Amino acid sequence: SLPKPNDVEGSTTLHGVYAQPDEVFHSQIGTLGAVINIDKVNFHTNNGDALGGDIFRTYYPAGSLASGSPLYSLNANGTITAFYDIPEFEYETHNNYIFMGWYLDPDSTDRPLKWTDVYVGNVDVYAHWIEVGTVQKEAADTKKTPTNTYLGFDLIGVQIRDKDADGMDHYGSAGSGLRFITVLSEALYAKINAISGTAAEYGFVIAKSSKVTDNLGSSNATMQYKGANVNGVDTTALYYYMSNFKCSGVTDHYEGDTYRQYTAVITYNKATGAELEALYNERIAARAYIRYYDANGLLRTHYNNYTGTHFYGGCSASFNMVKALTSK
Repeated sequence: SLPKPNDVEGSTTLHGVYAQPDEVFHSQIGTLGAVINIDKVNFHTNNGDALGGDIFRTYYPAGSLASGSPLYSLNANGTITAFYDIPEFEYETHNNYIFMGWYLDPDSTDRPLKWTDVYVGNVDVYAHWIEVGTVQKEAADTKKTPTNTYLGFDLIGVQIRDKDADGMDHYGSAGSGLRFITVLSEALYAKINAISGTAAEYGFVIAKSSKVTDNLGSSNATMQYKGANVNGVDTTALYYYMSNFKCSGVTDHYEGDTYRQYTAVITYNKATGAELEALYNERIAARAYIRYYDANGLLRTHYNNYTGTHFYGGCSASFNMVKALTSK
């Protein structure tokens, strides 16, 4: 049942319902809201690089807008239905910021929006961001890269993994393979974890490139994590062909002082002859992700936009393609 209006003139109480924890993460369901009055509520991008200007979204009193208006209004009971939408950026600019949450001050993170608190009068809410930043390449990192600087969270490319040459423990008898590599700075990872005090999950979403093309066609859609709550959406049906490769919790490929490199390797040790050659020529697509809780308690999935020759937001390559490039 809905809560009764509080004692503030024209105000109503918004409420939220959460599912029970599922392993590390829980999924938010139902309606989330805060106590507000009948004046408008402004959500500010609070970032000059964001598309669309300063105001991301404004909610007006219920019934004050014409039917079919593209503007947003409060629900009839004065609530705001929880939304996971956040300001957007240009493709590469997106990689510079990770959303922290909505706060009541433009410059301070001392007062995150709490959906159960009472707010009176016009309400202004501000997005806050973590700047991804850069890290200098460490001397122990022998990857051949065009520069000596990495973005703090970035899928830097793909290479051939040779089990006989690199001396790494590859979890059993896995053979040579195609290795996707993502850099994650320690400073950035610590800031993400500090938002909620919960360690973020990181990894890749991976699929055969042909499956991605068949399902997404020529649209501007991007590869997504497959799950019941992916930024508020159940993606299990639409992205049924994707596989989530969680890399946090296992030994990273490279563990430096200022950054780590985590990887996903596609191996071919069970195939031989013509089958193996066909697999060597089959393109695989990967996109890096981080899953974390924002300051308002919502589970977020943040993706890296690959800045090489990108494929639905990620990187697409075959074993033979990479081998030919690296053997020149």
